[in-house]
Amino acid sequence: MKHTYRIHPENYDVGRMERFYSRMAAKGWRLEKRGPYLSRFRRADPETLTCRIELSGVDGMPEEQIALYEDAGWQLAAHYQFINVFFAPSDSGAPEFYSDPAQQAATYTAIRKSYRNSFIGLFVYTLVYALLIFLGGYGGSLVRFFGNLQLAFFTCTMAMCAILMLLLSCWYGQLHAVLCLRAVCRRMKSGKPFDHDRSLFPPLRWIGYGLAAAVAVLAALGVWEYISSRPYPMPQERDGPYLLLSDLGYDGERTYTVRESNLSETAHGVTPLASWWDTQEFVELDDGQTAAIYQLVLEVSSPEQAMDLVSALMETSTFRLEFSPVEMDGLDAAWANELDLVAVKGNRVYSITRILPDGEARIILDAIAQCQK
Repeated sequence: MKHTYRIHPENYDVGRMERFYSRMAAKGWRLEKRGPYLSRFRRADPETLTCRIELSGVDGMPEEQIALYEDAGWQLAAHYQFINVFFAPSDSGAPEFYSDPAQQAATYTAIRKSYRNSFIGLFVYTLVYALLIFLGGYGGSLVRFFGNLQLAFFTCTMAMCAILMLLLSCWYGQLHAVLCLRAVCRRMKSGKPFDHDRSLFPPLRWIGYGLAAAVAVLAALGVWEYISSRPYPMPQERDGPYLLLSDLGYDGERTYTVRESNLSETAHGVTPLASWWDTQEFVELDDGQTAAIYQLVLEVSSPEQAMDLVSALMETSTFRLEFSPVEMDGLDAAWANELDLVAVKGNRVYSITRILPDGEARIILDAIAQCQK
């Protein structure tokens, strides 16, 4: 194997990065190219080399400055953006880049400001992106926006947690960089030289590793949630607490709506917060009319939690018409409008949209009350 790739330390932890590249050289791997997260090494004879990182503008160092360092015994091995990696034999006596720590602090101050601006920019970007989704996808309705978020946490718990953890990890990474570079700048401004043998705040780094591991685990669980809840053709007999059109007296041949790929189907998923069923069914009746019903059924931990979801289901209903309460024996509570209805039975909550020739809400609510499965 002539080449290998490794994840290098974070850009702001310069001392740790220098030690990493020196160790790789001692193992017979010389740095050849550096990217945003990975470094590429080529096979070489093991050498005892001292590595030094010089910070510059994102376009790299001026040729004159590189030539000056090379005359002093340093060789530029790779650079990426503001990171420039130099090597020199450990016994060569090549001088340090800076004799005055305060002068070196000016470079680190510029990089710290860059990370600080990135942290602020990431935070603002998150807020603006959320605002655009809110205004564009939910018509400016804050209640509808948060209603969809609430339902997403019940039906895609791990995926939503992974997204939140990823945002937290990104914010923390930028903030960690700012704190570390701030400590370095303070040290050098006070006249103390940069410590090449000391890592910056190791406990904070391990917190970052923990966040990254949590993101990976939650993302994997989110993928599993998605794969295990893929839609399947709706069975002839119910396999969950949802309704079939035949339960309502609408018998006929199952068909599709709008396009042939939009068939009658069921999706079922289990998350830490709920078991849920999401169905759509289309039937062509004997008189040529089409009956259609869409359902979301959530089975949660308690009747109280089921009642807490009612507002979210109303706000996210298909047609968003005004709901009116309906009294029905066998149900804890029910609301309906011309096309949508929401009902609570024990720890189950139903959200149904019906497009039926005679779509009486009470017929559907009675069927929910009788549903035992």
